[in-house]
Amino acid sequence: MMGISSYAATGMDSSLQSSGGSSVMSSTRDLTMRRNNVSSNPAVRGPRRRGPTRCARHQVVFTAEELSRAPTEIIGRSCHGTSYKATHDNGYMLTVKWLKEGFAKSKKEFSREIKKLGSVRHPNLVPLRGYYWAPKEQERIMISDYADATSLSTYLSDYMHNALIQNSTPSALVTDYSLHRQMTSIGMAEQVLNAGALGYSPPEFSSTSKPCPSLKCDVHAFGVILLELMTGKIAGEIICMNDGVVDLTDWVRMLDLEERVSECYDRHIMGVENSEGAPQALDGRHMHMLTTR
Repeated sequence: MMGISSYAATGMDSSLQSSGGSSVMSSTRDLTMRRNNVSSNPAVRGPRRRGPTRCARHQVVFTAEELSRAPTEIIGRSCHGTSYKATHDNGYMLTVKWLKEGFAKSKKEFSREIKKLGSVRHPNLVPLRGYYWAPKEQERIMISDYADATSLSTYLSDYMHNALIQNSTPSALVTDYSLHRQMTSIGMAEQVLNAGALGYSPPEFSSTSKPCPSLKCDVHAFGVILLELMTGKIAGEIICMNDGVVDLTDWVRMLDLEERVSECYDRHIMGVENSEGAPQALDGRHMHMLTTR
């Protein structure tokens, strides 16, 4: 548990608030944000700040001081940044995603896409509450409601894997206690702003300077999730081979071409620790179908 530095959340037509002071620095595992002199929201008075922060719909207002006292805990890491759960004194919980440097190249594009996602309303989408764009590159933050739930990847393998993509990844899909599926809006935003998470993006994304996300990308991502289920491996984890570095789909395709596809399968789903071949229901044809470009 740790304290979160100064910021606050409201709705998408208002602003996140923070108040002046020096930088708040903590350990490398802590959420570190700069305190800025702000106030564009009349609900919270204070000096004006540099660097706008916009927020999402319902008016949920916290002062910077209140959120600076909110205990936080790390709930996930990805190639895009670190996610934290922040709990306010009144029990209200938020998910704060602190983005890595270089994630968002354009302030205009970042603002446009976040506002667009913030206007989406759907029972299967965890609401995006706001974002923060500070003058300094390392201060890019997205805020959403906290989904008090368990990610699909945790159910499958007890491993929190946070390589978030399009509309479909094990860690971007969460289920509540009634097993009602939800998608995190932060995961969608990351994909929109930085097309292609490691291991999930389709091959054509690497061959163009301006990849264009489409429904076909979601189909590819879903196929990768199926490969994760069948192999017990994580797509975002680079696999080092003698002839270079490959992702999960390349690794499975290589073994398929070498007629060693039985080595792909997770021993746990095969029901034996040392099986020399895949069971009849999991023959090589299934892997071949999933890895065909």
